[in-house]
Amino acid sequence: MPIQTRETPSPETQSPAAQSSAAPNPVLIREGFLWDAQDAYLFDIDGTLLRSRDRIHFNAFASSIRDVTGLEVTLDGVVLHGGTDTAILAEAFTLAGISPDIWEPQTEAILNRMRRTVRSNIWPDAAHCWVWPPGTSKRLAGPR
Repeated sequence: MPIQTRETPSPETQSPAAQSSAAPNPVLIREGFLWDAQDAYLFDIDGTLLRSRDRIHFNAFASSIRDVTGLEVTLDGVVLHGGTDTAILAEAFTLAGISPDIWEPQTEAILNRMRRTVRSNIWPDAAHCWVWPPGTSKRLAGPR
């Protein structure tokens, strides 16, 4: 079955939270795919199993922070594996010596800017930019 991109997913492919969101959110779905019929889902937040060649998500951190706050912050020295975007932001600001009083009130704006940056740079032809890191098949096979 071909993979399709949609600007507004049908209600049966969205969570209740996504259904209540007013902003369109592009998703990849296979025709006839039923989310609730799956046994499990695997989330790869930190790129352990699948990585983007163009590093758009990584690069979106610094550009979004700069766009929203005007501050120059990098991810140098930040532990990315196992961290959520919010935790990564917190560590980046801590390493840069920037007080939570300055950045925490802007967290949602930074995260929203990151989402827009990633979305505008990978859709609709995203399939070409994903790579499997070495050892992924062993990780998926489980312990022996």
